[in-house]
Amino acid sequence: MLQSQIMLIARGNTLQFRSLASFHTIRSLQYRNSAKLLHSHNLNNDDFNAHDHVHLRESETEKNDSIQLGVPQSHTHSHSHSHANPLLKLNLEQVKHNPGVRITWIGLGINVAIAAGKFVGGIVFHSQALFADSIHALSDLISDVLTLFSVKLATSTPSKEYPYGHGKVETVGSLAVSTILAMAGISIGWTSLCTIVGPIIPHIIMDTFANIMGTHGHSHSVVPEGVADINAAWIAGGSIVVKEWIFHATKKIAIQTNSNVLMANAWHHRVDSLTSLVALVAITSGYFFNVQSLDAIGGLIVSGLVIKAGGEGMIGAMKELIDQSIPMTDPRYVEVETAVRKGLENLVSNNNSKKKYAIKDLTLLSSGRNVRVVMTLLVPIQRWDNVLGIHEFENVSNHVKNVLYKNVENVGKIDIEFVEEKEHTSPHYTGVDETLHTHKH
Repeated sequence: MLQSQIMLIARGNTLQFRSLASFHTIRSLQYRNSAKLLHSHNLNNDDFNAHDHVHLRESETEKNDSIQLGVPQSHTHSHSHSHANPLLKLNLEQVKHNPGVRITWIGLGINVAIAAGKFVGGIVFHSQALFADSIHALSDLISDVLTLFSVKLATSTPSKEYPYGHGKVETVGSLAVSTILAMAGISIGWTSLCTIVGPIIPHIIMDTFANIMGTHGHSHSVVPEGVADINAAWIAGGSIVVKEWIFHATKKIAIQTNSNVLMANAWHHRVDSLTSLVALVAITSGYFFNVQSLDAIGGLIVSGLVIKAGGEGMIGAMKELIDQSIPMTDPRYVEVETAVRKGLENLVSNNNSKKKYAIKDLTLLSSGRNVRVVMTLLVPIQRWDNVLGIHEFENVSNHVKNVLYKNVENVGKIDIEFVEEKEHTSPHYTGVDETLHTHKH
C-alpha cells in the first residue's frame, strides 16, 4: 500500500512522478519482491491496435493477486495528439473536399453576387431599401475573410512555442465576427429609429445624434426619389431564399466541426436574410399601400434579434478566451466523462485493491473547436503492501488517452494526475518538501 501521496503528471511524452516527503516515507518505485517480465499480445481489446505490445510486472509473492491488462507500454511509438478536425484542414489539395472551407468560400461568392445585384437593382428599380441593403451586404465580405483567416490559423500544428495549438485564434475570430454582427444590429436599429421618430423631432437634434453615431441625419442617395418598382421585390425575395440556405448549410457544418467562428458567420447570413425581408416589406408596402413606415418597424425588430445573437457570441468568445471551464451539463463534458469511466471499468492492472481507479476531478477547457482535458485519477489503497510503480501509471495514462482519442472527437491535449486515496487518519499536507522525479519515454 502506498504510504505517500503520488501524483503523476502526463505532459506529452514526459511523466513527472512526485512523492510528498513531508509526512510520509518515500517508497521505492520498484516492486518490493522479485518480479518477472510478461510479454504478451492483446488482439481482443477494442481500445488498442492489435500490434501493441504489453510489458507489465507482477510480484511473484502469493500476497499480490493482481491481474495483467493489455495496455500499451512506454515503448510504443510517440506522436502528437493535436487531432485537428479533418473537416477544417486547409491543405490546398483538400479544399474541394473540405466542407468547412468550401461553405465559407461559397458564402463569400454569394455575398459578392448579392451585393452587386442589390446595388444595381436599387438604382434601376429606384429602391432605397434595396440600395441600402447592398451596402450592408458588402460588410459581410469582412466576416467571410475573418472566418477563413481564423480557420486557417486554428488548424496549424502545435509547436514548441504553442504546445496547445492555435485554437484560440478561432475564438478571437468568433469574437470579431460576433462584434461585427452586433454592430450591424445597432446600425439597423438606429436607422429604423431615425425613420420613425425623425418627423417629430427637430432636425438639429437628429443631426446631433447622427453625428455621434457617425451617420447622416438625412439621405444622400444615388437612387432617384419616388416609389420603388415592384420588380425590386424579386431581388429581395431571391436574396432571402439564398441566404436562408447558406445559413442552414453553414450552421450544420459549424455543429459538425464544433466551430464557433463558423457558427457566428452562419448567423451573419441569417442577419442578411432578415434585412432582405425588411427590404421586401418596404418595397411591397410602398408600392401597394404607399406606406413607408412598416420597414422601419420591422427593422427595429430585426435589430433586436441581431444584437442578441451578436452579444451572445461575444460573451461566449470572451468566456472561452479567459478559460472558463465547460459546465458538467454540456454534452462535450458528459461524453468525455462517460468515455473515461467506461475505460476505467475495463482497466485491470497491478492495482490489487478491490476498488478501481476513479475520477477525482475532471476539467474541460475550450480552445476553438478542440477541447483540452485535465483530470485527476484517484489511486485506491493497495492490499498486502503492494507498491505501484511508475510504469503502472504510465500504462493507465496511456490507456485513458487512447480511449479518449478513439471515442471522442475534437480532443486536444490531455493532462492526467494521479493522487492516492487518503486514509481516515492521513495528516494534512502543507505542500512543502516536495521531491520531483521525471521519467521520459
